[in-house]
Amino acid sequence: MTADRRPRRRWFQFGLGTMFLLVTLFALWLAWELNFIHERQAFLAWVDRKNAEVTNAWFMVNPPRVPPATIPFWRRWLGDTAVDTVELPPNSTAADRDRAKALFPEADVTSED
Repeated sequence: MTADRRPRRRWFQFGLGTMFLLVTLFALWLAWELNFIHERQAFLAWVDRKNAEVTNAWFMVNPPRVPPATIPFWRRWLGDTAVDTVELPPNSTAADRDRAKALFPEADVTSED
């Protein structure tokens, strides 16, 4: 009678090495996201030092942007904010405009020329 009993199979078994791998991959992704957010904040500080303008609120844009600029929820959880418009200073280069477009894909990037 005991020979018929099979051990129950556990569906979600994984080893310690697998857990370390998953934690490491999550940490790398998180570091990548935090680095991107820090680059955005540094660029916004540079724009602010040059007395240019950044608009964060969608209702302040004329005409209002529909739908408003959004960023992924995990970036909001990490302290980032969506930017609707980035107005670069008059002496900005094409590299500055390209960097602003790469860092703020949700924003309209303009330059005072």
